[in-house]
Amino acid sequence: MSRRLILLLTLLCPVLAHAEVSVIPYAALYESLRPALEIDGHDRLLARIRILSKRSDVAPEQIRLDIQSRNGVRSIHVAANGDVHFPLDPQLREENPTVASNQPKGSLTLSVAIVLKPPRGLRFPYREIARGIDQMRAVVTADGVADQFRVRGVELWFDPAAQAQLSISGRIEHLLMADRAGRIVLDDSAELREDGVMLILSAAPREIAPVIGMGAP
Repeated sequence: MSRRLILLLTLLCPVLAHAEVSVIPYAALYESLRPALEIDGHDRLLARIRILSKRSDVAPEQIRLDIQSRNGVRSIHVAANGDVHFPLDPQLREENPTVASNQPKGSLTLSVAIVLKPPRGLRFPYREIARGIDQMRAVVTADGVADQFRVRGVELWFDPAAQAQLSISGRIEHLLMADRAGRIVLDDSAELREDGVMLILSAAPREIAPVIGMGAP
């Protein structure tokens, strides 16, 4: 069974997932989010940092983190889907200020996932997806888990209401339709990597994530 690769592998950042206090050192978060820095050299990948509450009555946008540095308080706000742009600053790492949350202690989870940078437009060569897959394979190899996991392809996530379709134009034509959740799974193959193969989407994807399978290639 395939699954989306989570950089931290444990699925949740242990600093926030199991914290007993609502104030933690910046350095602890910095080290937990370090994987987000490790993909800087991969131009087709993005690190998505997401913070969510364990409580069903707390929306992500209600969550706020305050970095209490000597230069003043720096507030970090969370988007409606939980995405957050947390500053990974070596100078703050050296200073190591406290980071306070406006939520009850132990109620937040933090995850870091690698996703592919969406190509521009709705029509593009498959090789743009292939570049992201190859870079994701390089990340898996660098993490030392290539003998356990393989990057099989990607899953494209759309608004379920869009009833999205993906057309493959090449030596062999294919048409893929999103499932009820808005997902289309596209397995990597030598056929797709042939010259001239194009992907045509009926709608822009919300996210393109690598599909990870168990076992080496």
